[in-house]
Amino acid sequence: HTLTHLNMSTSKSESILYELVESKLRIETRFQTPVRSFAYPFGLYRPCDVELVRKSGYTSAVTVQSGIDTSPNPEPLQLKRVKIGGKESLRDFALRMRTGMRAWNK
Repeated sequence: HTLTHLNMSTSKSESILYELVESKLRIETRFQTPVRSFAYPFGLYRPCDVELVRKSGYTSAVTVQSGIDTSPNPEPLQLKRVKIGGKESLRDFALRMRTGMRAWNK
């Protein structure tokens, strides 16, 4: 999410790149594990920002677009996401992971 949850859609490329690289480095240093995935803050970004995410060393990134990517070749730096709130039953969780949708009959 960057260092400051930066609004990438209104920020300069230099600021975005710094926040992407520095936040990745800090997490990797603190937890001694590689960071490969990114989540766009607020889901706001421009097409040019996707390249900055790639340049920063991330191999996947999620948007706020709900669902599951069904394309045979989804763009790994603009993946849909499945929201899990933590209050789902096991059945609802399984359905959400399989379909990306909430249970219809509640």
